[in-house]
Amino acid sequence: MNIQELEVICAAMKKHGYSSFELTNRDKTSLKIKLDTTIKEVGACEDFLAPEEFEQDESEVTQVEIRCEKVGTFTFANPLKVGDSIRKGETLGYVKGIGFKDKINCSLDGTISKLAVKDGTVVDYGKLLMVVDLPH
Repeated sequence: MNIQELEVICAAMKKHGYSSFELTNRDKTSLKIKLDTTIKEVGACEDFLAPEEFEQDESEVTQVEIRCEKVGTFTFANPLKVGDSIRKGETLGYVKGIGFKDKINCSLDGTISKLAVKDGTVVDYGKLLMVVDLPH
């Protein structure tokens, strides 16, 4: 990852109101980004909005891509379609190769917005399996 890519991540974090970001690999190597947030002076308390008064842009949806980490044949654990809800820990499918069959478990709660593979698709490292919309 180069500095320009990190700048893009930081700009996206600021745009969406995030102050920190952490990414951990399987080997426990992690990357943490924390933005410097300075407190701005505000004149009076009535200048603040209650949480329920914040406007949420319904068109902005946070999505996560679920990608393959092995080479083999992908099969769904259960039939899935766009719009289905998935839960953290749920087995989404399997990748079967020569001498192994690995589970693809869900790491978050969300709703499937795109299925990029069909049952029996041959997959490779980094192949997009599905896109998941995260709840607000």
